[in-house]
Amino acid sequence: MNRYFIEANQSGCFYELYVNGKLVFKHFKQVGLMGHTTCINDAILKSGGQ
Repeated sequence: MNRYFIEANQSGCFYELYVNGKLVFKHFKQVGLMGHTTCINDAILKSGGQ
């Protein structure tokens, strides 16, 4: 089974990450530079373009 991820980097901002209308990650903490990788398999609805 394939695994799909989104890599994100931020610098002092708050955000939410949605895939196909489903919240897959949210960040609301005051930190400096931060990077993370989030698995999005549960938010993929079908094969092909999303």
